[in-house]
Amino acid sequence: MKILKIWMTLTTIALISSACAQTNAQQVQPIDDNVADPSSTIDDNGLPDYNDLIPGNAFISNSEIFIMESFPVQISLHITGELPNPCHSLEVSIHPANESNEIVIDVYSLYDPAITCIQSIEPFEENIHIPIGIMREGIYKVIVNGELVGEFSYPV
Repeated sequence: MKILKIWMTLTTIALISSACAQTNAQQVQPIDDNVADPSSTIDDNGLPDYNDLIPGNAFISNSEIFIMESFPVQISLHITGELPNPCHSLEVSIHPANESNEIVIDVYSLYDPAITCIQSIEPFEENIHIPIGIMREGIYKVIVNGELVGEFSYPV
């Protein structure tokens, strides 16, 4: 009876171990021919190939400016919103201050149109550092996607 219990225990351990072990099974390929290989947008260095990507929308629901009490002063933009689907990646382009003391920020998405993606809204929340660099004294406006978000005085 004792040998039977030991044999059952060892068999159970062996079954659990084999079930938890990693296998070298090949990844299942999608049946749908319209679904592109996600690695098609990766270049030889393992980085996204931006030549295959096209710009899309990023819908901003809230944005505000934060001025850090530090020296030198640090300015950041906090934005929340949604992307059309999880296959879109959030992109931000910050333009240096122009002659009118406006810092223009473009918020958009990039996506690969060859990849089929589930159609569900993808929320995002991002803090974006606004580089100050060398700026002349004055009041600066921060404009995101054509809309005024706020102003700050430099130096603060």
